Amino acid sequence: MATLDYFAFGSNLPLARLRERAPSTRVLGAARLEGFCLRLDKRSVDGSGKVNLARDASTFVWGVVFQLASTEMAALDGFEPGYARISVSVSLRSGGLREAQTFLSEQREQGLRAAPWYKALILAGAREHALPGDWIELLERLPVHAA
Repeated sequence: MATLDYFAFGSNLPLARLRERAPSTRVLGAARLEGFCLRLDKRSVDGSGKVNLARDASTFVWGVVFQLASTEMAALDGFEPGYARISVSVSLRSGGLREAQTFLSEQREQGLRAAPWYKALILAGAREHALPGDWIELLERLPVHAA
């Protein structure tokens, strides 16, 4: 079975959620993506904000690298409308570099707020994979709209 590595930084962080979409998913570990920052600037169909990547040489984004069947990666594209898949190089917390696929959208809008359930999902995944405390604090500061 052909596989791909996938770097998740948003709502696909929780293993159970990603396995619903890609049953072959295996966790490779927490990783850091250099040269990008996290933004809440992708408008969802419900008008709320979704996290996104933006190129920024001075910073980085924490996430998790998963390995999944390449056919399932193609299916995952369907769950990420408005995003394009890009190739990135990430540093695993356990050591070593990995080439991975991730999602980035050029559809950007300032002033968006996350849905409370969406922010909770991202935080749950970040805690599940023991991402650094300062990264979790950054995620906790994501603005939400009233439920």
